[in-house]
Amino acid sequence: MAVPSSATGPGGLGLVLSSGAARGAVHAGVLQVLEAAGIEIPVVAGASAGALVGAGWAAGICADEIAEWVSRATWADFGSARPNRRLGLLDTTVLRAGLDEVLAGRSIETFPRRFGAVATDVLTRTPVLLDHGSATDAVCATIAVPGVFPPVRIDGRMLLDGGVTSPMPVWAARRLGADLTLAVRLRPETPARTRPWRSRVMPPIPDDGPADHELLIDTRGYSAWSPRDVSKLIDLGRRTTEQALGQIESLMIGNETSQLRPALRGQ
Repeated sequence: MAVPSSATGPGGLGLVLSSGAARGAVHAGVLQVLEAAGIEIPVVAGASAGALVGAGWAAGICADEIAEWVSRATWADFGSARPNRRLGLLDTTVLRAGLDEVLAGRSIETFPRRFGAVATDVLTRTPVLLDHGSATDAVCATIAVPGVFPPVRIDGRMLLDGGVTSPMPVWAARRLGADLTLAVRLRPETPARTRPWRSRVMPPIPDDGPADHELLIDTRGYSAWSPRDVSKLIDLGRRTTEQALGQIESLMIGNETSQLRPALRGQ
């Protein structure tokens, strides 16, 4: 079972950003369009790359700054080769320092948006919702691709990449209090490098049903493990979201209308 949220949520729209390694750069483009359209989003949940991008936005960093940060990122920003590779190829000291700078060393509870990152418990092979405590720890845990990054210990658990067990955690946004969900799904969903670990027998993934609206972005043909396509992926995220913006706005209007009807009946 996933760890439940430690606080009641704010309601409203919950944005769910899926995993996808380097292809997760599309999320920055999605955020640019949603932000420019003035769509109110009080809840953000994500796994792996989706949580990395979502954490910055939930912390109050504007979408354009996030896109610029993602565009500049290289493998050197994520880590350096470890002398002892038993727990992972890369040492994440540089990554932690960079995240502490970007997120100002803040706790998730201080973010202006409700935020949760999903990681995977190494021992139980179940998804864990990280919605409090160090934002840097949460992001390092959710992006810890098995064999590449070392696991992260939080509250006595050893945690790895959230995309392994819950690549698009709609359930997490609902645990955080969202009453309407918009999920960004990438195709293909899971980079091949995580599949051998995932192929072993695992408990079922939490399921609260599908998102109220799913934005599918076709990232086939773009690199999952190289920064070479990042600018193109951000642009792809923008273009796909712009095309779907009318549907997203209709979803919001429909939800507001449905919430208004009970109040009108009581008058």
